Amino acid sequence: MSGDESMEGEARLREIAQAVSVGGQRMVVRWIDEGRIVPAEQIGELEGFSVCHVNRVTLTFAQDGSAARCTIEGLALARIKQILSDYAVEVLYRSDNIT
Repeated sequence: MSGDESMEGEARLREIAQAVSVGGQRMVVRWIDEGRIVPAEQIGELEGFSVCHVNRVTLTFAQDGSAARCTIEGLALARIKQILSDYAVEVLYRSDNIT
């Protein structure tokens, strides 16, 4: 992941956290931070599969009266916790790691 993509992910996380904090609601953070088997085309290969380190977070939160989800790639859990600590949001952390 490039620095620009990481900054975009952080900006999106801050935008969501701000909206959730205004409503005094909570957010569920499901994270993956481990090696996983991924299709080769995700890493620029032509065919097959490869094992790569995956950093992915899926946020579930209320938006306009219904549940919304957003997936952000490339942010480590420690950075996510650091960003969310700046907002008045109740956060439930759940691991989606396989191992």
